[in-house]
Amino acid sequence: MAAFEPALDFKKQLHRHLASLQCTRKAVLPINNDNEKLLFRKMMADSTDFTSSTSIDKATRLWNAYADMNTEVSYKFKAYFNGTWKTNMNIKLTKSMTSDARVPLIDQLKEPARIAMAPEVPEMTLQPHHVPSGLLALDNDADPAEPTIAPPPHSTPALLSSGVTMSPAAPAYLHQQ
Repeated sequence: MAAFEPALDFKKQLHRHLASLQCTRKAVLPINNDNEKLLFRKMMADSTDFTSSTSIDKATRLWNAYADMNTEVSYKFKAYFNGTWKTNMNIKLTKSMTSDARVPLIDQLKEPARIAMAPEVPEMTLQPHHVPSGLLALDNDADPAEPTIAPPPHSTPALLSSGVTMSPAAPAYLHQQ
C-alpha cells in the first residue's frame, strides 16, 4: 500500500480524509462495490493466490497493486479476504458435499412431465374497487347537544349523577352514600 501524499492525492479523491487518517494513498475499506466483486471473482478464478488460505498475504498484495492502478478499487486488509475466502470456500464445499442429494431433487423438480401434470390456474382479471357514491349522509335531525357516544359508566359525570363518591382513605373502593 502506498503512503498518503497530500501533494499527490487530489481533493477529488474518493474517501480522501479516511485515507489521510489511515496514512495510505487510498482508503482501506471492507465494503465491496460492483467492480470489486467482479475483480474478486476474476482473481478467484485466475490466480492461485486466491485459492488457498495460506497465500492470503500474496493475494492481498496482488489486490492492492491492482487498486493502485484502478480508481474504483480500494485497498483491502488480508482479514477482509480471509473472511470472504472462507465464505466462498464453505459454499463450494457444501455444494460438493450435498450434490448427491441436491442434483436428483433439482432434476425431479424441473422434469417436463411433472410440469405438464400441474393443474391449470384460471386467470381472472383484477377488478378495481368501485365506490358507488361519496361519503355517507349525516343525520341532521339529531340534537347537537346530545352526545353520539355514551361516556363509559366509570367516568366522572356518570359517577356524580349516580351519587357515588370516592373515599380519600381508600381511593380504590367506591362507596354508596
